Amino acid sequence: MAFNGQWYIKVGNYPIPLEYMALGTYKSAPLQRQDNDSYVDADGYLHRNPMPHMRSKLEFETPYMYVGDFRKLINGIVANYTSALERKVHLTYYNEEYDRYDEGDFYLPGTVEFLYYNENIMEKNRIAFIEY
Repeated sequence: MAFNGQWYIKVGNYPIPLEYMALGTYKSAPLQRQDNDSYVDADGYLHRNPMPHMRSKLEFETPYMYVGDFRKLINGIVANYTSALERKVHLTYYNEEYDRYDEGDFYLPGTVEFLYYNENIMEKNRIAFIEY
């Protein structure tokens, strides 16, 4: 199914609205290939051992937004954690390489920071998902 024009990422049953993604900040790296013990031989030839599991990474920045709208975004993500300890989620995401939607288990990496412009407005915040 080609891009539906409404969302790139759906966290569980919560589609992230496009207006919550700052223009020009959405980055998608679908199906990144992984190698296991690949090497270059003495003649300079590369011998690859690609693994069957491919991992995707998706990220975007939010625009400046009201705290209430930001809460809707974060609450939508948190409500769909499959493991709060790991910040693990099940995503459906648009895969540009094959012009279709794919699914996978992802996590929100490292430290999540929330930046405030003032008491009513959030700064731009980066949100990333990395596949297991």
